Amino acid sequence: MIEDEDEATEEETEIEDGEEGDTSFSPFDELAEEYQPSPIKKVMGADGMPQQVAPDAGKSDIPPLSCETLVCMADTSLFVKRNQYGEVHSQYAPDQVVRKPNGKWYYRAQQEEGYEELQEVEPIRPACRHYVRQLTQFDLNPEQQKISRLCAARRTTEGTFMSVRDRAVWACTMREPQGLSAGKLLDDFDDKKIAEGKQRTYHSMFKEE
Repeated sequence: MIEDEDEATEEETEIEDGEEGDTSFSPFDELAEEYQPSPIKKVMGADGMPQQVAPDAGKSDIPPLSCETLVCMADTSLFVKRNQYGEVHSQYAPDQVVRKPNGKWYYRAQQEEGYEELQEVEPIRPACRHYVRQLTQFDLNPEQQKISRLCAARRTTEGTFMSVRDRAVWACTMREPQGLSAGKLLDDFDDKKIAEGKQRTYHSMFKEE
């Protein structure tokens, strides 16, 4: 068999220990170089020694997992049928639908003849097709499990998927299917920044006499 010269072998796609290469990628990476933290605040402790004070003590920087904080995931609080334009014309409660082994959801429609007809429905917001979930073990600890939440649409130059675990993703134009709510959030944010830009004023760095 003649191998394609541009095709990479399995060994070439693996990153060995000690080799340079990204093994993880998070949405915070692109901000890391721009972030310049201010000096850490300190107070005098009871022992007369300075102690660090954490800002916003008691608050977590990890948002609670929900359909609002992670737009990648499906919203199964309601199931619907849509027309060719994506407009909802029928709604069904979660207890009215059943999920089959093929992964699709169906509504049990009762016919006059007495038999049931399964009609395909979908969550009010289907999961993004780029959203990847994996339930794996902790490193070197097979007794404990962890879930990886990844975006297959954004990758490093090595091909690593971006992690969206413990991160808020409120809107994304790469989401498929898109949805109006996510697009509106982005449009509103752009409108806000445009309005702020129009109100921006510039002042000379030199003292005017």
